[in-house]
Amino acid sequence: MARLVLVRHGKTRANFEGRFQGWSGELLSPEGVEEVLEMRERIWRIPFAAVFASDLPRAVQTARLLLDGRRTKLILSPELREVNFGLAEGLTFSELQSSFPGVARAILSRDPKVSFPKGEGLSDLLLRARSFLRRLRGREGDILIVAHDGSLRALLCLLLRLPPSFWFDLSPSYPLDLSLKAVRLRL
Repeated sequence: MARLVLVRHGKTRANFEGRFQGWSGELLSPEGVEEVLEMRERIWRIPFAAVFASDLPRAVQTARLLLDGRRTKLILSPELREVNFGLAEGLTFSELQSSFPGVARAILSRDPKVSFPKGEGLSDLLLRARSFLRRLRGREGDILIVAHDGSLRALLCLLLRLPPSFWFDLSPSYPLDLSLKAVRLRL
């Protein structure tokens, strides 16, 4: 049986500004680095059998800081990327409401068919998350997964067998984003 330890990347400047980051290449803010270093102390004794991270820079930076001093190999997975917000990347929610009111309404109404202009929809994210979980089948031990708000919510929906509409309610939001979350499961 595997135990998944889910960690959201440390904070970035865009997190503080309330901006959709998506696939942007932003790195951690100084505060985000400090959060990750605190988390490293909390998980230091866990003997991870495997460590997976999104291949986006903020998740890679988080994972590398968490693994500093360990010999565990970091496996990068594009399947763990955040939602591609397309034309909404870099916008605040208020700016999204002005520029793409239909998308904003879909988010506010918790519509699982939400899709971002020139980006992805929730269904695309869930397909990526399902593909990632298939890769974990048969693995044993503690597995660290470093990813993003959206991809972690997608994983939780699938692991808990919740309908896609619950994706809106499972946010590992700040300040809880770097709290240790572990789920035991048979893959």
